[in-house]
Formats: sequence, C-alpha cells, structure tokens
Amino acid sequence: MNTTDYLAIFSVFGTLAALIAVAPKLSLMFALDAEDTRKFVHLIMGLSCLSFPWLFSSALPLIFLLVIVCLGMLILRKGPDNSYKKVLFGVKRNSLGEIFFPLAVTILFILARHNFCFYLIPVSLLALADSLAALVGRRVGVRKYRSVDGSKTIEGSFAFFITSFICSLVVLALVPLQFHSYYVIVSLILALVATACEGMSFGGLDNLLVPLGAYYALVRCARLSGPELLYHFLVLLAIAVTVLMLKQRTTLEGGATLAVLIYGFAAHAMGGFLWFSLPIILFAFYRLLLPVRFQNTSHSVLAVCSVALGGLAWLCAYDRWETPGFIYPYALGLAINASIIASAHIRLHEFNSSRTMFLKLLIVCKNACKSAGMIMLPLFLTTGKSWLLIANIFLSPLWIIAFTLIFLLIKNQNPLKITSNGRWFKQCLCSSLGSLFAFVATL
Repeated sequence: MNTTDYLAIFSVFGTLAALIAVAPKLSLMFALDAEDTRKFVHLIMGLSCLSFPWLFSSALPLIFLLVIVCLGMLILRKGPDNSYKKVLFGVKRNSLGEIFFPLAVTILFILARHNFCFYLIPVSLLALADSLAALVGRRVGVRKYRSVDGSKTIEGSFAFFITSFICSLVVLALVPLQFHSYYVIVSLILALVATACEGMSFGGLDNLLVPLGAYYALVRCARLSGPELLYHFLVLLAIAVTVLMLKQRTTLEGGATLAVLIYGFAAHAMGGFLWFSLPIILFAFYRLLLPVRFQNTSHSVLAVCSVALGGLAWLCAYDRWETPGFIYPYALGLAINASIIASAHIRLHEFNSSRTMFLKLLIVCKNACKSAGMIMLPLFLTTGKSWLLIANIFLSPLWIIAFTLIFLLIKNQNPLKITSNGRWFKQCLCSSLGSLFAFVATL
C-alpha cells in the first residue's frame, strides 16, 4: 500500500465515523425513525463507495478497511446502548446488513478488477435502488408480500426495479462499447435480477445478494451476442410471468416465489432449457403431492433454498465442465426433494403396529414413485436414450425411497416443527447426498 491508499482508508473510515456521529442529531432534527436513519447512512456510504476504483490502487487496502469496519461494527453491536448504536442497530428485525455491505463492496472490487462498469453498476444498485425502495415502501407501500423477517411491498419492489433500470442504463450508456447498442436489454435483465434478489432477501442479505446478483448477470450478458441477449431477456421475462402466475397454486410466500425466479434464471443461463424446466415442473406441481391438510401451509424462501442449493452445485459443475451426465443427479435431487415434501408429515418413530408401519412405508413408496414420474419421466423423454441413463432412471425410485426414509428418521418428530429451519437443512442434506451417492454409483 502506498501513501494514497492510507489517505483513502483514513477518508473512508472518517466519513463513516462522521455519519454515525451526525445521524442521531439528524434523527432528532427531522423526526426520523431508526430505519430512515439507517438508510441515510446506507445511501451516503454507498455513494462514497462509487469512488473506490479511483481511490484505491489495489484490493489490499480495501480488505484492510473491511476488517477494521467489521470489527468496529461488531464492537458497536455488542457494546452498551447509546444513540450511536441505535443508528445502525435500532431496527426491530435481525439484520447483518452493516457487515454484508462492506463485504459485498470488497468482493466486487476484487471481481471487477479494472472493469469499472462491472463495479459501478452493482454498487449503484446497492446504494440508490435499495434506499429508494425502502423509502417508497414505507411511505406509500400498501400491497404487501411475505418475507422471512416480515413483509415487503410491491410498490417498494417496483421502485427498486425502476431505479435499478435507470442506474444500469446510465452507466452502460456512458460505456457504449461494453454492450454496443443492447444496453437497454442488459439494463432490463439487471433490473429484474436485482429486484428478485432484493425481494427474496432477509436479515440484511440484500446488501450481499443484490450487488453480487447484478455482477453475475453482467458477466453472463458479456458472453452473449446481441440476438442471444434478446433471447435471454425474453426467457427471463417468460420465467417471471410463469412463476408469478403460478404463485396462487403454490404454498410459497412472495419472497420465496422471487427466489424461484432467480433459480430459474440461473438454471437456464448455466444449463439450458432442460435444467430450468425440471425445477419449474416441481414448482408448478409439488402441491399435488401434499396431503390436503398441508396444502395451505405457508413456506418461506428457506424451503426454496433447501431444494435449490444441491441442484445449484450440479449446475455450477455443468457450467464449468459441460458434462452431460450431471443432469441425472441434478434431476434425482429434485425428485428426492419432491418425495420428502410429500412424506415429511410421516412419523416413523411412532411404532404402533407392524400393519401401521407397513402402511407408512407404502405411502413413502407411492410418494417416491410419483416424484420419480414427475421429474425423471421428462428427463427420459427429452434426453438421449443411453442404456446407462435408462437403467438409472428406472432405479431412481430406490434412491428416492432410501433418502426419504433417512430424512424421516432424522427429522424433528414434533408435528408443529414440520417447517422449522432444521427441517429445511436436513431436507437439503438428504437430497444432496442422495444425488451425490447415485452419481458416484454410476461411475
């Protein structure tokens, strides 16, 4: 680090300290609540971060600044109550946004390197779109949708989309050689992706997911030609319309539905039509597998994550190595998830009689066969008919039954905790291990 870097660290840290010091006075002067004051600090620091490519010569001083800021935030969070603490931690919901914010900026600085466009757009969305969406949502938001830590408003999300589109369009218009004359389409893609990331986030994760999601979309768009950009935008728009239209047929909250949109876009971008169509089939029809008494249960974004994380690993592997054989464990993981969703209410520990246990096992087998038909049949009809794939598809119910039973044995037996956080982790673990073991067995 040179002298300029030290001066930059001092100026950034001084700006943050000054904001925290003056924010309580502004709060009293203008009668601002904790959320408004927090967003004020968020906005000013976000705008100041736009200057980092010109302030810092490398990522090292920014990493040093990240460590200092995070330690300072942790000390302030754990310290005694005072007016300064209320600036950042006075909101009622649990949030680590003050940690995710500098972490996201540092990661973007490292990833974008010397491509200022790929840094400026995500950071501008983080600073401007998020702040304006919060302002609009709190002031005029009426139509709400559920998220993990409360609710958000359609009006706020629409304001986020418009602001994201304008920010992206302005930056891309100033760098016309980046995407030639297709920067309007790219801006629409970025706005849709960023809005969905913000809507699905909780606990301050939007400070991380929004900029990184926008950066990922930029990287994917940079690899495409003009006609391909238009095609991907139309696909993303079709996914958004389909998912929103099907929402009423699902048990998912609004934030969880937006998570399905993001996963569908990622699956199509990395894998193609088949990789994205299989989770959409599960999204559209999984409710048919549920017992009637659970068909009105509400499910959060954590339920979507339990299904998506294992599949995302196979998607990334296919995107990296383009091995066609990865589609089988990917589909099998979805089928195991479908079977678990249908069977999660069954309690194997209640051993009343051999007949009762037999009936429970019979239900699990029926659910496994239905799940296999839902996911593996489309795979069979749309891929090459190699003998190995045909054998794996016909053997898939055995894998599905085995890992559904494992889930039922390790899950919490309390019926009131059928949708607890631990349940989603165990479901993700069983479906991921099932797909991995099945893939290894085919080698």
